[in-house]
Amino acid sequence: MKPSDLKRLLGYWGLTQIHRMMFWG
Repeated sequence: MKPSDLKRLLGYWGLTQIHRMMFWG
C-alpha cells in the first residue's frame, strides 16, 4: 500500500463523514 493510496482513502472517508454530518445535521 502506497502513502498516496492511504491519503486518498483518508480523504474519501473524510468526505463521507462530512456528507453524513450535513445530512443528519
